[in-house]
Amino acid sequence: MAPRGADPRRRKDTGARCGSRRVLYPNTGHLVLWEQAGRIATDLAAFLATLE
Repeated sequence: MAPRGADPRRRKDTGARCGSRRVLYPNTGHLVLWEQAGRIATDLAAFLATLE
């Protein structure tokens, strides 16, 4: 668990996992799936296409 006030996006190992990538959704609150539904669907489809 990160210390209080620490930003987990600044961890040194972020993105270090094989094949991982970080996707940010600016100007989005806690309801990411509702606020960015179209973009999440596009990103998910692109990810799933890499598994085939």
